Amino acid sequence: MSFFQGLEILGLRGTGLAEDILVMLFQTGLSTDNKTLLQLDVSRNCFTPKVMAACCESLVASATLDILKAEHCGIDLSQIQTLSASLPDIHGLHHLHLDGNEFTWTPLVEGTVETQGSICVLAGMERNQSLWSIQMGEYNMLTRSSRPCCTPPTYTEHMSLTTRFQLKNCLQRNIQLDKGKKWSQMEQAVVRLAALLLYKINQQEQGSS
Repeated sequence: MSFFQGLEILGLRGTGLAEDILVMLFQTGLSTDNKTLLQLDVSRNCFTPKVMAACCESLVASATLDILKAEHCGIDLSQIQTLSASLPDIHGLHHLHLDGNEFTWTPLVEGTVETQGSICVLAGMERNQSLWSIQMGEYNMLTRSSRPCCTPPTYTEHMSLTTRFQLKNCLQRNIQLDKGKKWSQMEQAVVRLAALLLYKINQQEQGSS
């Protein structure tokens, strides 16, 4: 049974979890047995290739997790390539927060200001049908005097206009697909209800004749 059965929101931001604990968290805490967890925040914990592999396996298996936050986790290009390869098989997750990770600013495509990571994510998104939003900007280290007091630093996304447009189209496509599924479910419910009413009417008519 999952560690977190019954929980809907779990925040582990900046808790300094070791590699083996993070792996166990994903492998057990987000197993197919967990039917309740909707939001998980593991930001500011150190990801490794093993952690990312366990994360991807759990995201593929999870049917309920809606939001995953893994900001400032040191996720590099090789790890985002692992995640990108899993995106087509992830069917439940809707929101992915990856701001401040290493892949968001390096390495760049030669001669451009676009990261190889953003292109990698786009490749995975072309066959993903669940995600509605992805955040993957570089932490913008502005001085306090250059922004209003108490305003958090912004994030800069290093991607070309073409990549940004294509990624936006993928996300909007998924939103429309979800709306279509919900509409289809409503139609099916109406058909079942109508069939039930007709059956009841026929039963009453047969009983009165």
